Amino acid sequence: MTQWNIELTLSTVTAICSKPTEIAPGWPKSYHWLCQFTGAVIRRHRIRLDGHFHILITALQALLRQLLSRQGGEFKEAHSKLFSRLLTLVCQPTDSSVARSQTGKSGLDSEKDKAKRYAGQYMYLVLMQYIRLQLEYPVTHEVRAALEPGIYSILDITTQDGLRLMNDAMDPSGRVILKELYRQYQKFGKWSGI
Repeated sequence: MTQWNIELTLSTVTAICSKPTEIAPGWPKSYHWLCQFTGAVIRRHRIRLDGHFHILITALQALLRQLLSRQGGEFKEAHSKLFSRLLTLVCQPTDSSVARSQTGKSGLDSEKDKAKRYAGQYMYLVLMQYIRLQLEYPVTHEVRAALEPGIYSILDITTQDGLRLMNDAMDPSGRVILKELYRQYQKFGKWSGI
């Protein structure tokens, strides 16, 4: 895939999610495939997203809006798990997704750390969208539980400056949700060792 194909794929995911009436009849299958396409780009072409991460963030935000704006549905929990997996793929990259083909550069661990730091500069925008959408749409406990691993992976890579930035950018009701989400993350989602 060329750079143009990668950007076109992510832009197409965003465009399809922006027109919910066009995918309404086959929404469960369509959403599944949109997540699969996005996941393939993240897994196989992550290095090419450097400098183009804003396109990925827009696609993730569109997928999240599509997921949370839908009323009920038997597939909503399964779709939430799919979306959570996408967030985890971005925030916790695999060795193969960040490995550079040239030798002589730094090892995989530093490439993974670099990829996490880079993702941390942008992924807070998806978290802010999640909080904003919770204020707009009712989100069931099952959907929240399915999204938790992905949301916690975003919090893993978000710096204290990023948290302050989110706090400053939100209204009081959004701050309450962020505070509760961070409290839950510290209690259950943050690995604390033995």
